[in-house]
Amino acid sequence: MIMKLRYISMELSYRDNYDDKYAYAFYCHTRFISNYLSKAIRKDRYETHKDYNAIFIEVGSEHDSFIGGPECLFVFVPFYKERYERSIEIQDVSYYLELFNQGLRKASMHDDIPWCVFENALRSFEMNGCRNEWIYKKTIFREINLKVEMHCELTTNDFGLRILFFDFKQKKLLCKGVALATEANELHYEHLFRGIKLIEDSIGIFDFTNRIFVYFNIEDIKNGVFRIQYQDYDADRNSSIKGYYDSYIEAIKRALVKNDALDNRL
Repeated sequence: MIMKLRYISMELSYRDNYDDKYAYAFYCHTRFISNYLSKAIRKDRYETHKDYNAIFIEVGSEHDSFIGGPECLFVFVPFYKERYERSIEIQDVSYYLELFNQGLRKASMHDDIPWCVFENALRSFEMNGCRNEWIYKKTIFREINLKVEMHCELTTNDFGLRILFFDFKQKKLLCKGVALATEANELHYEHLFRGIKLIEDSIGIFDFTNRIFVYFNIEDIKNGVFRIQYQDYDADRNSSIKGYYDSYIEAIKRALVKNDALDNRL
């Protein structure tokens, strides 16, 4: 069965007995590259000649490549722990790129996938400064003369949702900042936001259930003040969503820390 290649992922090998915390940290540190490459190869709509739509690079084991469930081509590359830990220390991603390069070369040989499919994606990532950033959504509120942009940034350390508020008519940036921040893992952030809507005297971020937990006062915005506000948790009425609410509070706390560290001045 012919399938379209859609996913590229990389993890430490479970065969090498690294503890779960160490292996998960590796996954998060490299996830921003996996995410970028996955989005890039989907644009090519490349058809595999065997029954898989994902490439899984297992780091730390030496085995022959094989296709296993679910619909995944497994390839294996060696792991050098000292280089990985040094990469974290100096915030250098070149070793991660080397691992992806090795793994994808093996993948291209296994199924005769043209190396240029992967080479172009890797080169694009490097030419982009090894950054995985995208504009998620733009919304215009003409009745209050505001334009709002939601920008996403996935890095080796975390994910951040940055909000930019503009005077729509003058095309002038009023204020900006990080509204939500999580671990560098889609499972932690994808459900937290879907768009922006106007609610009385505020602009709120709504999620995939149309709930609004995070909002910004319009007067603050027009005065150039980026100030995160959030709905209080009502334990009596909302006990079923406590864990969900807690994830928002954690994302807001992380965002506040990022805003303190970043220069959000205009």
